[in-house]
Amino acid sequence: MKKITKLTVLMLILTMIMLVIGVTTVKATTSDPDATIETEEEPIWSDKNKVKLEIKESNSNMNYNLHVTGLTSKNAEGFSITCHVFISNKTAPTVKYDSKGIPEGGIIIGAPNYYTNITPYFEKAGDVYVTLVETQMSSTSSQMISKELLTAHKITRPSLKPLGLRTTGFFFEEDTSVHVNLSEPMAGLDNGAKINVKIGRITDKDILRAIQKNENGALTKLLNYAKKADKLYEGTFDNTQKKQKSITHEFTVVDGAYYYVYMSVGGEFYPIEDVSLYQGMVSPAIGNNLHDYLSDKFKWNIDDEEEPTEPIQPPKPTEPTTPTEPQKPDNTVLPTGKLPQTGQSIALAVIVAVIAIVGVVFAVKAKKYKI
Repeated sequence: MKKITKLTVLMLILTMIMLVIGVTTVKATTSDPDATIETEEEPIWSDKNKVKLEIKESNSNMNYNLHVTGLTSKNAEGFSITCHVFISNKTAPTVKYDSKGIPEGGIIIGAPNYYTNITPYFEKAGDVYVTLVETQMSSTSSQMISKELLTAHKITRPSLKPLGLRTTGFFFEEDTSVHVNLSEPMAGLDNGAKINVKIGRITDKDILRAIQKNENGALTKLLNYAKKADKLYEGTFDNTQKKQKSITHEFTVVDGAYYYVYMSVGGEFYPIEDVSLYQGMVSPAIGNNLHDYLSDKFKWNIDDEEEPTEPIQPPKPTEPTTPTEPQKPDNTVLPTGKLPQTGQSIALAVIVAVIAIVGVVFAVKAKKYKI
């Protein structure tokens, strides 16, 4: 029976340990038939060509989420592969690694749903960039190893909502509330952003009717009007749904009158401008209020009577004709000045006739009485 040496026992123990931790060993041909050589398989990483970044609007928390697809969830030994997401504005994300090469910080996402909220980065001005770094357990050293999968990938911003839906403003007797709508760049509330508000009257019936009929480009016309029109009020509000100071007594609110409300955000935040149509509602019971045209309290009261676009010309007088006289063509040119004074000519002719008759009678009397 072959004698078992200490070296053989040691090799058997090492082999069992390597099998437990999942290291692949390969038998090699050497002078010692009991010797083994350890070899490590190449780590499995996600294929960068299959990785896709998508922006999806969340209906649950009313934000935008960054979804990462095409990632490999586990390596050959069954250990999970973790993805670290680094996001920044204007410039590429800075990724710092520790002494072992593991990324510090970032947002960790894992199977089965690889996503994270990206709305705060859409709130700020500038392009948005994403870097992905994967980490997994080494099959030989039992330590974490990492690999940069995507570097400074530029994200396409979601499109702005239509005019009239980008912001929301409530202007009531008791309070004011102004904020940029959710599921929109600037969706985060109380994020330090300021919203500039300008309010004024609008009497342009063409624009009002275009909005009433929901014509294409109607609010664009209102936007251009509002940016140039005189203002009744202008101020700055926090971007929040919390109630703020009422402003409806800082200018005259007329019941039933129409007002434009122009709102804008800028500075370090992504630029947004919006406009909407409001109507004054005033009474002793409810005070001064403005209601958006999408509110059920908004009542259209535009005067629908159209004014004539051209002056009405009087009918041309026609000359009387006898049955035997042929009708002559009417070549009369309508005078540009006053009409002829035909009434004065007739009166003059009557006076002349009366004088002639009186003269004849006087002559006959003079001959008879030899005057």
